[in-house]
Amino acid sequence: MKKFVLMGLILISGQCLASDYKPIIGNSGAGIFANACVDCHGFEGQGALGSFFKLTGSTMPTEAIKIIIQKGGTLMPAFANIKGEELEVLATYVRSLGVPAISE
Repeated sequence: MKKFVLMGLILISGQCLASDYKPIIGNSGAGIFANACVDCHGFEGQGALGSFFKLTGSTMPTEAIKIIIQKGGTLMPAFANIKGEELEVLATYVRSLGVPAISE
């Protein structure tokens, strides 16, 4: 029960607040993801807090990913301080998590 209450509080706070996270200039997409996104989306985009936070298998275009990063989404806070080259590399990295693995 405590897990669901905590998750609910996290979701509500994400809707109401923007993140003040500022990426290090020149950091890689994976580095920014590790610092800003892992807590909810997991290390490989598998969804640390459940399937609503899963990025693997997504077909969302890179431009749409950029908008959600900067403005937030239904359950995600806005990361308005991620912009320019850092936004580009992060969005490209997030998009790469959605590419299905090729089976051999």
